[in-house]
Amino acid sequence: MATDLHTRMRLFTRVVEAGSFTGAAQHLGVAPTSVSRQVAALEDDLGARLLNRTTRRQRLTDAGALYYESAKRILADIDDANLGSLALRGDTTRKPTHYRAGDARPAAPHADNTGVSRALSRNRDLARTHG
Repeated sequence: MATDLHTRMRLFTRVVEAGSFTGAAQHLGVAPTSVSRQVAALEDDLGARLLNRTTRRQRLTDAGALYYESAKRILADIDDANLGSLALRGDTTRKPTHYRAGDARPAAPHADNTGVSRALSRNRDLARTHG
């Protein structure tokens, strides 16, 4: 199964936030080996080790810490763009389709529609038309 960079990025941030492959896998409802393989593939694609693994825990490498911070910002921007698209269509109750119901999104600094509200308030014409 081919996995895109966006999905691997999200899996990697989930592993960091959960503290383990198993914790991330349980939260996502997938097998830990699948999460581990996808993070390893991400490391291969990047040509850098992101996590130092032991049998008990994973620790971020320096490259992993930098990548994690960048990935959080990128994923938050993607979340905002997806929420904005839904809001402009008039749907403010649904989450973008790639999220599972009840899925917490700690990578997004503002998981509600505040990003959409800020964007709409910057452009009064859009706010009058779609707000």
